[in-house]
Amino acid sequence: MAMKVFRKIAAALLFAVAASPAEAAMSEWQDMGGGRARLVAELDPASNRVAAAVEIELKDGWKTYWRQPGASGIPPILDFSRSAGFEAGEVQLPAPKVLTAGEAHFAGYKGATAFYFEGQALGADSVIRLDLMAGVCEEICIPAQASFEMPIAALMASDPKAAMVLEVARSHLPSKAHDGFGVKRSQRHADGSLDVEATLPEGAKPGLFVEGPQGWYFPMAELVSEANGTALFRIGSPELPQDADTNAKLRFTLTDGSSAVEQWLSPEN
Repeated sequence: MAMKVFRKIAAALLFAVAASPAEAAMSEWQDMGGGRARLVAELDPASNRVAAAVEIELKDGWKTYWRQPGASGIPPILDFSRSAGFEAGEVQLPAPKVLTAGEAHFAGYKGATAFYFEGQALGADSVIRLDLMAGVCEEICIPAQASFEMPIAALMASDPKAAMVLEVARSHLPSKAHDGFGVKRSQRHADGSLDVEATLPEGAKPGLFVEGPQGWYFPMAELVSEANGTALFRIGSPELPQDADTNAKLRFTLTDGSSAVEQWLSPEN
């Protein structure tokens, strides 16, 4: 009898958590044409630091872009300029995949993803206001927009669901490169193309994405060879602004099929 009562209480508690309102740290979903998005946030009351993410769920067959999608594409823009008493840090994105829309190839996402950021609330009356613009694509691409507003006071209540969403978002971000998983060497040729040698875990499915300063556009990396935990990639000539500093550092995001690392390097000439 006691065990039956315990199970009923446990089931009731589980239902109460599942049915509890999520407004404290989650906005309502907003329609984006090919999917939907919402803002999820939590506050550390001791420091007034905020951890947050724009969670995106795309419909089957729809995609969206990474921060440097390639020669064509609409990188996501997260604008915090309307916020009051809130300073946002850099927006961090999970590693993308190479996707297609029509005949175009680009770096992006399908299914569910999240754009993560942290920031500082300057007072109890601070308000996060975020305007999102992102391209969403089926066979053609459209610019989708959503606007979110979340007072810091709304984050004072505990919301386990929001905390879980943020933990998952953090777990999908690239980590720092290390000896067993990272770019070893990058060679720049006269035409700006690159050869990149990388070390990956055994059994990995190698992928590589390269970013330059604002206005640089690299084509998708081609896997040339792979053996004994070493992969060689070739990246074609980028499109550059006229005044581009060709010695600028590049950001490399290396993937192994399930995880990713990123690092900044200056290619050898």
